Amino acid sequence: MGETISPEASPSRETLEPGQPLDEAKLRRLKLLMGMMSGFLVLTFMVVIAAFVWRLSGGGAESGAPRASLPAGYFGMSRIGIAPGQSVRSVTLGEGRVAIHVTGGDAEMVILADPKSGAELGRILLTPMSDFAAR
Repeated sequence: MGETISPEASPSRETLEPGQPLDEAKLRRLKLLMGMMSGFLVLTFMVVIAAFVWRLSGGGAESGAPRASLPAGYFGMSRIGIAPGQSVRSVTLGEGRVAIHVTGGDAEMVILADPKSGAELGRILLTPMSDFAAR
C-alpha cells in the first residue's frame, strides 16, 4: 500500500539522456507535431489579420446604420444659400427647426432648416408694412 514507484522503474516511459540520438520513429513524430503546431499558428495569424482588415473596411457595419464614431444627429454638411451682401443676424433652435435670421440690402428673411438632416425647409421674406416699420 505504501509503495512508491520511481520514474526509473516505470516500464512505459523511456528517458533520454542529453546527447543521446533519437530513433527515426520518434523523430518523425516530433517533426509531424512541430509541423501541425506551426500550421495552426500560421492559420490563427491569418484569421486575426483578415478580421482586422474586415473591421477596418467597415464590413461589420449594417447598411444604413449610423457609425458609432459619429455623434447622434450628425448629418454631414448642408448648404444654405445666402446672397452676397447678406449677413446672419441670429440663429435660433426650437420646435424641431433651426431659424436663421438673415439681413442685407433692403430685405430681411428667416431661413428654416431641419436640424436632423440639415435640409432647408423654406424661407420667410420679411417686408415692412409701412414706412414707420422700416425705420
